[in-house]
Amino acid sequence: MAPKQSLLFLIILLVISTFPGYAQQMSSYESLREAIFSESRLIGRDGPEQIRWLPGGYQFSYRAFNVQEQQYQINVYDVETNTSQVAISSNAFIHPEKRQPIPFSDYHWSSDVRYVLIESNFRPIFRHSGIFDSYLYDVRTQNTIKISTDVGSAMLSPDANYVGFERDYELFVYDIAQQTETQLTSSSSENIRNGRFSWVYEEEFMISKAWRWSPDSRHIAFWQENSSEVPLFALNDFSGLRQEFQYIPYPRVGDPNPEVQIGVINIETEQKIWLPPALEEEHYIPRIYWTSQANTLAVLILNRRQNGLRLFFYDVTNGDFQEIINENNNSWIDVFDFDENVEDFFLFPDHQEYFFMLSDRDGHRHIYKYDYSGNLVNQVTTGSWDVTELLAYDDKEDRLFYLSTQVSPLERHLYQISSDGRYRTQLTRNSGIHSINLSPNASVYIDQYSNPDTPTQVELWEVNGDRLAVLEANYGVSDFLSRTDYSPREFFSFTTNQGITLDGLLIKPPDFNPNQSYPLLLDVYGGPGSQSVQNIFETRGFYQYLAQQGFIIAAVNYRGSGGYGKSFMKQVYGKLGILEAQDFAETAIYLSKRPYIDAQRMGIRGHSYGGYMVALTMSLYPGLFSAGIAAAPVTDWKLYDTIYTERFMGLADDNPSGYTNSSVLSHAHKHEGNLLLVHSAMDENVHLDHTMQLITTLTDAGI
Repeated sequence: MAPKQSLLFLIILLVISTFPGYAQQMSSYESLREAIFSESRLIGRDGPEQIRWLPGGYQFSYRAFNVQEQQYQINVYDVETNTSQVAISSNAFIHPEKRQPIPFSDYHWSSDVRYVLIESNFRPIFRHSGIFDSYLYDVRTQNTIKISTDVGSAMLSPDANYVGFERDYELFVYDIAQQTETQLTSSSSENIRNGRFSWVYEEEFMISKAWRWSPDSRHIAFWQENSSEVPLFALNDFSGLRQEFQYIPYPRVGDPNPEVQIGVINIETEQKIWLPPALEEEHYIPRIYWTSQANTLAVLILNRRQNGLRLFFYDVTNGDFQEIINENNNSWIDVFDFDENVEDFFLFPDHQEYFFMLSDRDGHRHIYKYDYSGNLVNQVTTGSWDVTELLAYDDKEDRLFYLSTQVSPLERHLYQISSDGRYRTQLTRNSGIHSINLSPNASVYIDQYSNPDTPTQVELWEVNGDRLAVLEANYGVSDFLSRTDYSPREFFSFTTNQGITLDGLLIKPPDFNPNQSYPLLLDVYGGPGSQSVQNIFETRGFYQYLAQQGFIIAAVNYRGSGGYGKSFMKQVYGKLGILEAQDFAETAIYLSKRPYIDAQRMGIRGHSYGGYMVALTMSLYPGLFSAGIAAAPVTDWKLYDTIYTERFMGLADDNPSGYTNSSVLSHAHKHEGNLLLVHSAMDENVHLDHTMQLITTLTDAGI
């Protein structure tokens, strides 16, 4: 009886819903906690995770959760048939000693697809690093071999004969056929690290695995770091009767940096060669690349100011080297992009004796083609827009694939172009920010994108054709939106009193009434290269909760933001915070003139660099914001690390007035408005003394 009543009720509800004027009752978040912890309903799913393309490029594997077994398994998707099947079941990886399934967090195939290298029991250390237990699964014999516990990184050799790994700051190789382990380095100590970095290189150059296999599997090139001269910073969570401190090498502005050198080990002979330094002045080695030329390693060197880049080719058999590129800039030179999650600005194609690099030397970031003698062959892309990522080169068809801001600084789209700069074609069609996973044969790609009207979509496309499949449509997000008060992003642009055009966004209450007055919260970040405003789907539950409570939320792409060209981003050089604060103030003033915004109830909120901008803006423009929330703020750049700070501020001795003027402590006595300061004592990035010194300065000023 009950099921029939339920069915009748649904039919009546469906009929009523078609009547003109019918509106479904929308729900709101009951608490901020609910909004934050149910944010996944807005984010949705990202489609197949941990995608690994298989040889040929017409199949890819991915990690999938087996609900029945409550463990992950590996599935394989066939592009040509649009079908997916289990490749390795969730209970296939059996611990060789415990005889029970091994839960794995990541995996990699060997080049011949016979072996799967898996990681288990991952324990994070810093942002990009951690330690884990490494195992090798033989698909043919269905046996699992334990490689090692507590490794920092592990990788199969290109010829599938070895597993290289780092453990306790030493490098090892495991011979798969012989099932033997060989230690390659033996020089680690409290301050010496082989194959892994301490905090500052990992954080500010976005690398943690400090070694690379050569393409022929004969050599491993690695960084050795010496942090003996780097001052230690003590972390403490203040728990217990007597605190224990954790000490981290952390160079602040002007401090000695870790010294690094590049070593190369011959796997067969175990002989090691140290590549001679190409510069006598203090420098960084942020990247190394194996070239297509046998025994040739490309080493990228930046001077300490990071405004001079030199690329050297080394012969790893004897240490001979030649300079290939020497480029200088009047501000700084980027070799990666943290905000775009792009690790490399250089691409060395297989089987070709030329390479590609990204540079903003003409005012926008573009692709340049060089031969192995260092001669510029040609500039591949041109225009008043930025290339944001160099994805791949297809040597069979002579075409490069890249993402750029050509459509809009607020969007990212995929393009292909021939290496001589002809035949540029836009491949992605829908508006928004696109993230691309291109197959090795450059025939198909997985496109993940969203825009303000569309939650994350994951689609499979032919490079030269149409959409093959929808891998994730996030119907669950759409269903949630149909039942929940939701406020999408709205965009605006305006021109400041300095004649600068800025792009911004607003999130208004779902029941917005232009005849009412609303408080405004300006959410800020800051910092060179980042963007607060993009043409993407809004997923932050915190924003939605505030909008439901009657707030208007705003953000703006300030001077210093990426995607607008070199001059827009790099004009903040040497004076971090000053121009951004001016743009945040101009944005608030501009919006306060709208009749529905209450100029007496404007707040500003940010974290990390954003926390810095909150504290600085409220001091430089006192009284403009009635309240602010500054979480983990940088309050004086001399307290922050060398690599990040000196990249954007120059050396302290060269720019004393810039450092003084960019410090919140120099202006805090002018602060007006309620300020909430939030900081974790265990923050190894922005240390607690930033906030403590600000509190002291404010207190001394009677605030």
